[in-house]
Amino acid sequence: INAEYGDTSSDSVVKLTVDLKNKLTPYTLQRKLKQLGTFFKDHKVQLTGWYSFAFVDLGLIIASLGPSLIELAGRTQRKEVGLLFTARSVGYLLASMFSGPLVDNVKNAHALVSTALTFSCIGAILIPFTYNLWFLAVLVTSQGIGMGFLDTAVNVLILRLFPESGFEPYMQTLHFAFGFGAFIAPMVVGYTMGVYDTTPITNVTANVTDLNPTMQLFTPNFGMNISYWILAGALIPPIFALLFYKSPEIVSKETNSSNPSKKKNPLMDVCLILIIATFLLLYVGCEVSFGGFIFTYSVKLKFGGDTESATLNSVFWGALAVGRLIGIPISIKFSPKAMLFWDLVGCLLSTLLMTIFSYSKIVLWIGSTLYGLAMATCFPTAFNFANNFVVVSGTYASVLVIGSSLGEMIIPLTISLLFPVLGYRILMPALLIGAILGSINLALVVWLGSRKIAYGKLNPDDSIQHQDHIELVEVEPGKDSFEVNDLTESTDSTVELDNVQEKDESNKPFIH
Repeated sequence: INAEYGDTSSDSVVKLTVDLKNKLTPYTLQRKLKQLGTFFKDHKVQLTGWYSFAFVDLGLIIASLGPSLIELAGRTQRKEVGLLFTARSVGYLLASMFSGPLVDNVKNAHALVSTALTFSCIGAILIPFTYNLWFLAVLVTSQGIGMGFLDTAVNVLILRLFPESGFEPYMQTLHFAFGFGAFIAPMVVGYTMGVYDTTPITNVTANVTDLNPTMQLFTPNFGMNISYWILAGALIPPIFALLFYKSPEIVSKETNSSNPSKKKNPLMDVCLILIIATFLLLYVGCEVSFGGFIFTYSVKLKFGGDTESATLNSVFWGALAVGRLIGIPISIKFSPKAMLFWDLVGCLLSTLLMTIFSYSKIVLWIGSTLYGLAMATCFPTAFNFANNFVVVSGTYASVLVIGSSLGEMIIPLTISLLFPVLGYRILMPALLIGAILGSINLALVVWLGSRKIAYGKLNPDDSIQHQDHIELVEVEPGKDSFEVNDLTESTDSTVELDNVQEKDESNKPFIH
Protein backbone atom coordinates (compact mmCIF):
# COMPACT_ATOMS: atom_id res chain seq x y z
CA ILE A 1 0.00 0.00 0.00
CA ASN A 2 2.78 2.40 0.91
CA ALA A 3 4.64 1.72 -2.33
CA GLU A 4 1.53 2.35 -4.38
CA TYR A 5 0.84 5.65 -2.72
CA GLY A 6 4.49 6.67 -2.60
CA ASP A 7 4.44 7.31 1.10
CA THR A 8 6.23 5.21 3.68
CA SER A 9 5.58 7.36 6.77
CA SER A 10 4.12 5.66 9.82
CA ASP A 11 1.25 8.19 9.96
CA SER A 12 0.24 7.22 6.46
CA VAL A 13 0.28 3.52 7.39
CA VAL A 14 -2.01 4.13 10.36
CA LYS A 15 -4.36 6.36 8.37
CA LEU A 16 -4.66 3.95 5.44
CA THR A 17 -5.19 1.01 7.77
CA VAL A 18 -7.97 2.79 9.62
CA ASP A 19 -9.60 3.86 6.36
CA LEU A 20 -9.57 0.31 5.04
CA LYS A 21 -11.00 -1.10 8.27
CA ASN A 22 -13.78 1.47 8.39
CA LYS A 23 -14.76 0.93 4.78
CA LEU A 24 -18.15 -0.80 4.55
CA THR A 25 -17.65 -4.16 2.89
CA PRO A 26 -19.80 -7.29 2.90
CA TYR A 27 -17.49 -8.70 5.54
CA THR A 28 -17.71 -5.66 7.85
CA LEU A 29 -21.47 -5.49 7.32
CA GLN A 30 -21.77 -9.15 8.26
CA ARG A 31 -19.59 -8.56 11.32
CA LYS A 32 -21.69 -5.60 12.45
CA LEU A 33 -24.92 -7.57 11.96
CA LYS A 34 -23.42 -10.39 14.00
CA GLN A 35 -22.52 -7.94 16.76
CA LEU A 36 -26.05 -6.55 16.66
CA GLY A 37 -27.48 -10.05 16.92
CA THR A 38 -25.22 -10.79 19.89
CA PHE A 39 -26.41 -7.56 21.51
CA PHE A 40 -30.08 -8.53 21.25
CA LYS A 41 -29.34 -12.03 22.54
CA ASP A 42 -28.00 -10.54 25.75
CA HIS A 43 -30.17 -11.42 28.74
CA LYS A 44 -30.10 -7.87 30.12
CA VAL A 45 -31.07 -6.30 26.81
CA GLN A 46 -34.00 -8.67 26.40
CA LEU A 47 -35.22 -7.97 29.92
CA THR A 48 -34.91 -4.21 29.34
CA GLY A 49 -37.03 -4.67 26.21
CA TRP A 50 -39.81 -6.46 28.10
CA TYR A 51 -39.68 -3.93 30.94
CA SER A 52 -40.04 -1.19 28.32
CA PHE A 53 -42.99 -3.05 26.75
CA ALA A 54 -44.64 -3.12 30.19
CA PHE A 55 -44.04 0.63 30.54
CA VAL A 56 -45.61 1.27 27.13
CA ASP A 57 -48.70 -0.40 28.60
CA LEU A 58 -48.40 1.76 31.72
CA GLY A 59 -48.43 4.90 29.56
CA LEU A 60 -51.40 3.60 27.56
CA ILE A 61 -53.49 3.01 30.69
CA ILE A 62 -52.60 6.30 32.39
CA ALA A 63 -53.21 8.51 29.33
CA SER A 64 -56.42 6.81 28.18
CA LEU A 65 -58.60 8.07 31.03
CA GLY A 66 -58.49 11.78 30.15
CA PRO A 67 -59.79 11.53 26.54
CA SER A 68 -62.55 9.09 27.59
CA LEU A 69 -63.71 11.17 30.57
CA ILE A 70 -66.54 12.93 28.71
CA GLU A 71 -67.81 9.61 27.35
CA LEU A 72 -67.71 8.10 30.85
CA ALA A 73 -69.62 11.12 32.20
CA GLY A 74 -72.36 10.45 29.67
CA ARG A 75 -72.50 6.73 30.41
CA THR A 76 -72.68 7.11 34.18
CA GLN A 77 -74.93 10.19 34.05
CA ARG A 78 -72.80 11.67 36.81
CA LYS A 79 -70.77 14.85 36.94
CA GLU A 80 -68.29 13.50 39.51
CA VAL A 81 -66.32 11.42 37.00
CA GLY A 82 -63.29 13.61 37.70
CA LEU A 83 -63.00 11.65 40.95
CA LEU A 84 -61.86 8.65 38.89
CA PHE A 85 -58.39 10.23 38.86
CA THR A 86 -58.46 10.16 42.67
CA ALA A 87 -59.75 6.56 42.75
CA ARG A 88 -56.92 5.45 40.49
CA SER A 89 -54.40 7.31 42.63
CA VAL A 90 -55.70 5.61 45.79
CA GLY A 91 -54.99 2.22 44.21
CA TYR A 92 -51.62 3.47 43.03
CA LEU A 93 -50.80 4.64 46.55
CA LEU A 94 -51.87 1.39 48.21
CA ALA A 95 -49.76 -0.66 45.81
CA SER A 96 -46.77 1.63 46.27
CA MET A 97 -46.84 1.14 50.04
CA PHE A 98 -46.51 -2.65 49.84
CA SER A 99 -44.80 -3.33 46.51
CA GLY A 100 -41.30 -2.17 47.52
CA PRO A 101 -40.89 -4.51 50.53
CA LEU A 102 -42.47 -7.31 48.47
CA VAL A 103 -39.94 -6.83 45.69
CA ASP A 104 -37.14 -6.95 48.26
CA ASN A 105 -38.40 -10.15 49.87
CA VAL A 106 -39.98 -12.12 47.02
CA LYS A 107 -37.57 -14.26 45.05
CA ASN A 108 -39.50 -14.10 41.76
CA ALA A 109 -40.29 -10.41 41.30
CA HIS A 110 -41.40 -11.05 37.72
CA ALA A 111 -44.46 -12.88 39.05
CA LEU A 112 -45.44 -9.63 40.82
CA VAL A 113 -45.02 -7.66 37.60
CA SER A 114 -47.17 -10.13 35.66
CA THR A 115 -49.84 -10.00 38.37
CA ALA A 116 -49.82 -6.20 38.25
CA LEU A 117 -50.27 -6.23 34.47
CA THR A 118 -53.15 -8.70 34.87
CA PHE A 119 -54.96 -6.32 37.24
CA SER A 120 -54.69 -3.51 34.69
CA CYS A 121 -55.78 -5.83 31.86
CA ILE A 122 -58.94 -6.95 33.69
CA GLY A 123 -59.84 -3.33 34.42
CA ALA A 124 -59.42 -2.34 30.76
CA ILE A 125 -61.68 -5.22 29.64
CA LEU A 126 -64.50 -4.48 32.11
CA ILE A 127 -64.61 -0.65 32.07
CA PRO A 128 -66.57 -0.42 28.77
CA PHE A 129 -69.34 -2.58 30.28
CA THR A 130 -69.72 -0.36 33.36
CA TYR A 131 -72.43 2.30 33.66
CA ASN A 132 -72.30 2.72 37.44
CA LEU A 133 -69.88 5.34 38.74
CA TRP A 134 -68.96 3.47 41.93
CA PHE A 135 -68.27 0.17 40.19
CA LEU A 136 -66.28 2.14 37.63
CA ALA A 137 -64.27 3.65 40.50
CA VAL A 138 -63.54 0.12 41.80
CA LEU A 139 -62.23 -0.96 38.38
CA VAL A 140 -60.11 2.15 38.00
CA THR A 141 -58.75 1.59 41.53
CA SER A 142 -57.77 -1.99 40.58
CA GLN A 143 -55.95 -0.55 37.59
CA GLY A 144 -54.18 1.86 39.93
CA ILE A 145 -53.08 -1.06 42.12
CA GLY A 146 -51.62 -2.84 39.11
CA MET A 147 -49.91 0.33 37.89
CA GLY A 148 -48.43 1.04 41.33
CA PHE A 149 -46.93 -2.44 41.59
CA LEU A 150 -45.65 -2.21 38.03
CA ASP A 151 -44.07 1.22 38.46
CA THR A 152 -42.26 0.38 41.70
CA ALA A 153 -41.12 -3.12 40.75
CA VAL A 154 -39.77 -2.33 37.30
CA ASN A 155 -37.87 0.77 38.46
CA VAL A 156 -36.16 -1.35 41.13
CA LEU A 157 -35.50 -4.24 38.76
CA ILE A 158 -33.84 -2.04 36.13
CA LEU A 159 -31.45 -0.76 38.84
CA ARG A 160 -30.73 -4.35 39.90
CA LEU A 161 -30.10 -5.31 36.29
CA PHE A 162 -27.28 -2.73 36.04
CA PRO A 163 -26.00 -2.52 39.64
CA GLU A 164 -22.58 -1.01 39.06
CA SER A 165 -22.98 1.89 36.64
CA GLY A 166 -24.24 2.79 33.21
CA PHE A 167 -27.89 2.29 34.10
CA GLU A 168 -28.88 5.87 33.17
CA PRO A 169 -29.62 5.31 29.44
CA TYR A 170 -31.59 2.15 30.27
CA MET A 171 -33.67 4.02 32.83
CA GLN A 172 -34.30 6.76 30.25
CA THR A 173 -35.28 4.08 27.70
CA LEU A 174 -37.74 2.62 30.18
CA HIS A 175 -39.47 5.94 30.71
CA PHE A 176 -39.33 6.81 27.01
CA ALA A 177 -41.45 3.67 26.55
CA PHE A 178 -43.96 5.10 29.05
CA GLY A 179 -44.03 8.40 27.16
CA PHE A 180 -44.56 6.59 23.86
CA GLY A 181 -47.53 4.71 25.30
CA ALA A 182 -48.97 7.91 26.75
CA PHE A 183 -48.52 9.60 23.36
CA ILE A 184 -50.45 7.04 21.32
CA ALA A 185 -53.20 6.43 23.93
CA PRO A 186 -55.21 9.63 23.18
CA MET A 187 -54.98 8.90 19.45
CA VAL A 188 -56.19 5.32 19.94
CA VAL A 189 -59.11 6.48 22.08
CA GLY A 190 -59.79 9.51 19.89
CA TYR A 191 -59.85 7.70 16.57
CA THR A 192 -61.89 4.76 17.79
CA MET A 193 -64.44 7.03 19.44
CA GLY A 194 -64.77 9.15 16.33
CA VAL A 195 -63.33 12.28 17.92
CA TYR A 196 -61.70 13.11 14.60
CA ASP A 197 -64.95 12.58 12.71
CA THR A 198 -66.63 15.72 11.39
CA THR A 199 -70.11 14.34 12.11
CA PRO A 200 -71.46 14.56 15.65
CA ILE A 201 -71.36 11.31 17.61
CA THR A 202 -74.44 12.05 19.70
CA ASN A 203 -77.03 14.76 19.97
CA VAL A 204 -75.95 15.50 23.53
CA THR A 205 -72.93 17.28 25.02
CA ALA A 206 -71.59 16.04 28.35
CA ASN A 207 -68.76 17.38 30.43
CA VAL A 208 -67.20 16.70 33.79
CA THR A 209 -68.45 19.78 35.62
CA ASP A 210 -72.12 20.20 34.75
CA LEU A 211 -74.79 17.89 33.36
CA ASN A 212 -77.13 18.86 30.61
CA PRO A 213 -80.76 17.97 31.42
CA THR A 214 -81.00 16.24 28.03
CA MET A 215 -78.20 13.88 28.99
CA GLN A 216 -80.76 11.15 29.56
CA LEU A 217 -80.79 10.78 25.76
CA PHE A 218 -77.06 10.01 25.69
CA THR A 219 -76.06 7.27 23.24
CA PRO A 220 -72.92 5.29 24.18
CA ASN A 221 -70.09 5.33 21.69
CA PHE A 222 -68.99 1.76 20.95
CA GLY A 223 -65.63 3.13 19.80
CA MET A 224 -64.58 3.54 23.44
CA ASN A 225 -65.17 -0.18 23.99
CA ILE A 226 -62.86 -1.00 21.10
CA SER A 227 -60.15 1.36 22.34
CA TYR A 228 -60.11 -0.16 25.83
CA TRP A 229 -60.02 -3.69 24.46
CA ILE A 230 -57.05 -2.72 22.27
CA LEU A 231 -55.29 -1.51 25.42
CA ALA A 232 -56.13 -4.78 27.17
CA GLY A 233 -54.66 -6.77 24.28
CA ALA A 234 -51.41 -4.81 24.48
CA LEU A 235 -51.03 -5.86 28.13
CA ILE A 236 -51.04 -9.60 27.39
CA PRO A 237 -47.54 -10.23 25.84
CA PRO A 238 -45.40 -9.02 28.80
CA ILE A 239 -47.69 -10.84 31.26
CA PHE A 240 -46.48 -14.19 29.94
CA ALA A 241 -43.04 -13.25 28.57
CA LEU A 242 -41.60 -12.07 31.91
CA LEU A 243 -42.46 -15.40 33.56
CA PHE A 244 -39.78 -17.08 31.41
CA TYR A 245 -36.98 -14.83 32.73
CA LYS A 246 -35.16 -14.99 36.03
CA SER A 247 -35.56 -11.87 38.16
CA PRO A 248 -32.42 -9.77 38.70
CA GLU A 249 -30.75 -10.41 42.03
CA ILE A 250 -30.97 -7.98 44.92
CA VAL A 251 -28.16 -5.42 44.96
CA SER A 252 -26.04 -5.66 48.11
CA LYS A 253 -26.20 -2.63 50.36
CA GLU A 254 -22.43 -2.61 50.33
CA THR A 255 -22.36 -2.04 46.57
CA ASN A 256 -20.29 1.01 45.69
CA SER A 257 -19.36 1.38 49.37
CA SER A 258 -16.15 3.13 48.34
CA ASN A 259 -18.19 5.98 46.87
CA PRO A 260 -18.41 8.78 49.48
CA SER A 261 -21.84 9.83 48.18
CA LYS A 262 -23.23 6.37 48.99
CA LYS A 263 -21.77 5.94 52.47
CA LYS A 264 -24.43 4.50 54.73
CA ASN A 265 -25.92 7.37 56.71
CA PRO A 266 -29.52 6.49 57.64
CA LEU A 267 -30.63 9.98 58.60
CA MET A 268 -29.29 11.66 55.46
CA ASP A 269 -30.49 8.77 53.30
CA VAL A 270 -34.05 9.07 54.59
CA CYS A 271 -34.02 12.87 54.24
CA LEU A 272 -32.77 12.65 50.65
CA ILE A 273 -35.37 10.03 49.72
CA LEU A 274 -38.19 12.06 51.28
CA ILE A 275 -37.14 15.26 49.51
CA ILE A 276 -36.88 13.49 46.15
CA ALA A 277 -40.25 11.84 46.84
CA THR A 278 -41.69 15.33 47.35
CA PHE A 279 -40.18 16.37 44.04
CA LEU A 280 -41.87 13.40 42.35
CA LEU A 281 -45.14 14.33 44.07
CA LEU A 282 -45.00 17.75 42.43
CA TYR A 283 -43.80 16.43 39.10
CA VAL A 284 -46.32 13.60 38.66
CA GLY A 285 -49.17 15.75 39.98
CA CYS A 286 -48.43 18.46 37.42
CA GLU A 287 -47.90 15.96 34.59
CA VAL A 288 -51.18 14.14 35.25
CA SER A 289 -53.05 17.43 35.72
CA PHE A 290 -51.83 18.82 32.40
CA GLY A 291 -52.33 15.57 30.50
CA GLY A 292 -55.74 14.95 32.06
CA PHE A 293 -57.20 18.46 31.89
CA ILE A 294 -55.68 20.01 28.77
CA PHE A 295 -58.41 18.52 26.58
CA THR A 296 -61.20 19.99 28.73
CA TYR A 297 -59.20 23.23 29.19
CA SER A 298 -58.95 23.69 25.43
CA VAL A 299 -62.62 22.87 24.78
CA LYS A 300 -64.09 25.00 27.59
CA LEU A 301 -61.94 28.05 26.80
CA LYS A 302 -62.77 27.79 23.06
CA PHE A 303 -59.23 27.11 21.89
CA GLY A 304 -60.56 24.31 19.70
CA GLY A 305 -63.16 21.64 19.30
CA ASP A 306 -62.91 17.99 20.19
CA THR A 307 -60.65 17.17 17.27
CA GLU A 308 -58.18 19.98 17.83
CA SER A 309 -58.17 19.53 21.60
CA ALA A 310 -57.46 15.81 21.30
CA THR A 311 -54.60 16.65 18.95
CA LEU A 312 -53.24 19.14 21.49
CA ASN A 313 -53.41 16.43 24.14
CA SER A 314 -51.43 14.07 21.90
CA VAL A 315 -48.90 16.81 21.15
CA PHE A 316 -48.13 17.12 24.85
CA TRP A 317 -47.67 13.36 25.31
CA GLY A 318 -45.75 13.18 22.03
CA ALA A 319 -43.36 15.90 23.17
CA LEU A 320 -42.92 13.96 26.42
CA ALA A 321 -42.06 10.81 24.44
CA VAL A 322 -39.64 12.65 22.13
CA GLY A 323 -37.98 14.32 25.11
CA ARG A 324 -37.40 10.97 26.75
CA LEU A 325 -35.99 9.56 23.53
CA ILE A 326 -33.57 12.49 23.32
CA GLY A 327 -32.81 11.98 27.01
CA ILE A 328 -31.26 8.55 26.33
CA PRO A 329 -28.04 9.86 24.70
CA ILE A 330 -28.09 13.03 26.82
CA SER A 331 -28.01 10.95 30.02
CA ILE A 332 -24.69 9.45 28.88
CA LYS A 333 -23.04 12.87 28.54
CA PHE A 334 -24.66 14.94 31.30
CA SER A 335 -25.15 14.42 35.03
CA PRO A 336 -28.64 13.98 36.53
CA LYS A 337 -28.22 17.30 38.35
CA ALA A 338 -27.61 19.20 35.10
CA MET A 339 -30.51 17.46 33.37
CA LEU A 340 -32.93 18.27 36.20
CA PHE A 341 -31.78 21.89 36.21
CA TRP A 342 -32.60 22.40 32.53
CA ASP A 343 -35.82 20.43 32.87
CA LEU A 344 -37.02 22.81 35.55
CA VAL A 345 -35.94 25.85 33.51
CA GLY A 346 -38.13 24.58 30.66
CA CYS A 347 -41.07 23.94 33.01
CA LEU A 348 -40.80 27.42 34.51
CA LEU A 349 -40.52 29.11 31.12
CA SER A 350 -43.41 27.23 29.48
CA THR A 351 -45.87 27.59 32.37
CA LEU A 352 -44.94 31.27 32.76
CA LEU A 353 -45.67 31.91 29.07
CA MET A 354 -49.00 30.07 29.20
CA THR A 355 -49.95 31.99 32.36
CA ILE A 356 -49.10 35.44 31.00
CA PHE A 357 -50.53 34.82 27.52
CA SER A 358 -53.47 32.73 28.66
CA TYR A 359 -55.68 33.95 25.79
CA SER A 360 -53.24 33.05 23.02
CA LYS A 361 -53.88 29.84 21.13
CA ILE A 362 -50.39 29.88 19.57
CA VAL A 363 -48.74 30.21 22.98
CA LEU A 364 -50.87 27.34 24.27
CA TRP A 365 -49.61 25.02 21.52
CA ILE A 366 -45.98 26.16 21.86
CA GLY A 367 -46.16 26.04 25.64
CA SER A 368 -47.72 22.55 25.65
CA THR A 369 -44.93 21.26 23.42
CA LEU A 370 -42.19 22.89 25.49
CA TYR A 371 -43.80 21.71 28.72
CA GLY A 372 -43.88 18.13 27.48
CA LEU A 373 -40.23 18.28 26.40
CA ALA A 374 -39.16 19.82 29.71
CA MET A 375 -41.03 17.32 31.85
CA ALA A 376 -39.88 14.35 29.78
CA THR A 377 -36.80 13.27 31.72
CA CYS A 378 -37.74 14.51 35.20
CA PHE A 379 -39.00 11.20 36.59
CA PRO A 380 -36.21 8.86 35.40
CA THR A 381 -33.55 11.46 36.12
CA ALA A 382 -34.89 11.90 39.66
CA PHE A 383 -34.49 8.14 40.18
CA ASN A 384 -30.95 8.34 38.77
CA PHE A 385 -30.22 11.34 40.98
CA ALA A 386 -31.44 9.45 44.06
CA ASN A 387 -29.26 6.47 43.14
CA ASN A 388 -26.22 8.77 43.09
CA PHE A 389 -26.58 9.31 46.83
CA VAL A 390 -28.45 6.23 48.08
CA VAL A 391 -28.62 2.58 47.02
CA VAL A 392 -32.29 2.56 45.95
CA SER A 393 -33.76 -0.61 47.46
CA GLY A 394 -37.34 -1.75 47.03
CA THR A 395 -38.37 0.05 50.21
CA TYR A 396 -36.80 3.33 49.09
CA ALA A 397 -38.35 2.91 45.64
CA SER A 398 -41.72 2.46 47.36
CA VAL A 399 -41.26 5.78 49.13
CA LEU A 400 -40.46 7.48 45.82
CA VAL A 401 -43.46 5.95 44.08
CA ILE A 402 -45.70 6.76 47.07
CA GLY A 403 -44.68 10.38 46.57
CA SER A 404 -45.58 10.22 42.89
CA SER A 405 -48.92 8.51 43.59
CA LEU A 406 -49.78 11.11 46.24
CA GLY A 407 -49.08 13.78 43.65
CA GLU A 408 -51.33 12.03 41.13
CA MET A 409 -54.07 11.91 43.75
CA ILE A 410 -53.80 15.32 45.44
CA ILE A 411 -52.82 17.84 42.77
CA PRO A 412 -55.37 16.95 40.03
CA LEU A 413 -58.12 16.79 42.66
CA THR A 414 -57.12 20.18 44.06
CA ILE A 415 -57.06 21.77 40.62
CA SER A 416 -60.42 20.21 39.67
CA LEU A 417 -61.96 21.69 42.83
CA LEU A 418 -60.58 25.10 41.88
CA PHE A 419 -62.18 25.04 38.41
CA PRO A 420 -65.75 25.91 39.54
CA VAL A 421 -64.43 28.66 41.82
CA LEU A 422 -61.63 30.31 39.82
CA GLY A 423 -62.33 29.06 36.29
CA TYR A 424 -60.33 26.87 33.96
CA ARG A 425 -57.55 29.43 33.52
CA ILE A 426 -56.28 28.56 37.00
CA LEU A 427 -54.65 25.46 35.48
CA MET A 428 -51.54 27.25 34.19
CA PRO A 429 -50.80 29.34 37.34
CA ALA A 430 -51.17 26.16 39.41
CA LEU A 431 -48.63 24.39 37.22
CA LEU A 432 -46.29 27.39 37.49
CA ILE A 433 -46.44 27.18 41.29
CA GLY A 434 -45.61 23.48 41.02
CA ALA A 435 -42.53 24.26 38.89
CA ILE A 436 -41.34 26.86 41.41
CA LEU A 437 -41.73 24.44 44.33
CA GLY A 438 -39.92 21.75 42.32
CA SER A 439 -36.97 24.12 41.78
CA ILE A 440 -36.73 24.80 45.51
CA ASN A 441 -36.89 21.07 46.12
CA LEU A 442 -34.01 20.38 43.72
CA ALA A 443 -31.87 23.00 45.47
CA LEU A 444 -32.47 21.21 48.79
CA VAL A 445 -31.45 17.85 47.29
CA VAL A 446 -28.24 19.31 45.86
CA TRP A 447 -27.36 20.96 49.18
CA LEU A 448 -28.07 17.88 51.29
CA GLY A 449 -26.30 15.62 48.78
CA SER A 450 -23.19 17.77 48.93
CA ARG A 451 -23.26 17.59 52.72
CA LYS A 452 -23.49 13.80 52.56
CA ILE A 453 -20.54 13.60 50.18
CA ALA A 454 -18.47 15.79 52.53
CA TYR A 455 -19.54 13.65 55.47
CA GLY A 456 -18.67 10.46 53.58
CA LYS A 457 -15.16 11.71 52.82
CA LEU A 458 -14.52 12.59 56.47
CA ASN A 459 -16.28 9.57 57.98
CA PRO A 460 -13.92 6.59 58.49
CA ASP A 461 -16.67 4.03 57.78
CA ASP A 462 -14.73 2.69 54.80
CA SER A 463 -11.45 2.33 56.73
CA ILE A 464 -9.72 -0.99 56.81
CA GLN A 465 -10.74 -1.89 60.36
CA HIS A 466 -14.38 -2.33 59.25
CA GLN A 467 -13.54 -5.01 56.72
CA ASP A 468 -14.03 -8.64 57.69
CA HIS A 469 -10.48 -9.66 56.79
CA ILE A 470 -7.35 -8.47 55.06
CA GLU A 471 -6.07 -10.58 52.21
CA LEU A 472 -2.31 -10.35 51.57
CA VAL A 473 -1.23 -11.23 48.07
CA GLU A 474 2.43 -12.17 47.65
CA VAL A 475 4.00 -10.26 44.77
CA GLU A 476 7.36 -11.16 43.37
CA PRO A 477 9.70 -8.30 44.25
CA GLY A 478 11.20 -6.30 41.48
CA LYS A 479 12.46 -2.86 40.70
CA ASP A 480 10.57 0.05 42.27
CA SER A 481 8.74 -2.35 44.59
CA PHE A 482 8.85 -3.22 48.27
CA GLU A 483 7.72 -6.02 50.53
CA VAL A 484 5.37 -5.72 53.44
CA ASN A 485 6.60 -8.34 55.93
CA ASP A 486 4.21 -7.49 58.69
CA LEU A 487 0.80 -5.84 58.40
CA THR A 488 -1.03 -5.47 61.68
CA GLU A 489 -3.98 -3.54 63.00
CA SER A 490 -3.19 -1.51 66.09
CA THR A 491 -5.48 -1.03 69.07
CA ASP A 492 -6.42 2.50 68.04
CA SER A 493 -7.95 1.22 64.77
CA THR A 494 -5.16 2.51 62.57
CA VAL A 495 -3.08 0.55 60.11
CA GLU A 496 0.64 0.14 60.77
CA LEU A 497 3.21 -0.98 58.22
CA ASP A 498 6.19 -2.66 59.90
CA ASN A 499 9.54 -3.62 58.44
CA VAL A 500 9.13 -2.05 55.02
CA GLN A 501 12.13 -3.03 52.90
CA GLU A 502 12.78 -1.00 49.79
CA LYS A 503 14.17 -2.90 46.82
CA ASP A 504 15.41 0.15 44.97
CA GLU A 505 16.50 2.98 47.25
CA SER A 506 16.93 5.35 44.33
CA ASN A 507 13.19 5.54 43.97
CA LYS A 508 10.55 6.29 46.56
CA PRO A 509 8.44 3.33 47.68
CA PHE A 510 4.83 3.34 46.59
CA ILE A 511 1.66 1.41 47.29
CA HIS A 512 -0.48 0.58 44.27
